[in-house]
Amino acid sequence: MLNETLKYRETVEDSGFVTGVMKRIQRQQRVRRLILTVTGIAGGAFGAFGVLKLSNSLGQFVTGANALPVSLALVGTAAFLAWLFRDEMSATG
Repeated sequence: MLNETLKYRETVEDSGFVTGVMKRIQRQQRVRRLILTVTGIAGGAFGAFGVLKLSNSLGQFVTGANALPVSLALVGTAAFLAWLFRDEMSATG
């Protein structure tokens, strides 16, 4: 019963003020989604370019270096990131 009472109704009052406000809110939501989409695509493109640019030199470094320091650095980096983002990980699941 409580969920039914608190449920958001898509139909709004027929006054011009409420209709205008709802249109502005919907416009802002579309603009936010567009901004997030464009920046996400741009970030993904820059990330992919960076990976492609650095993968060859990192591959040469890893094959030329001793495996122990490289693996310790990777594990240390993963542990640091897990510590740094522990709140986000606990919040998402």
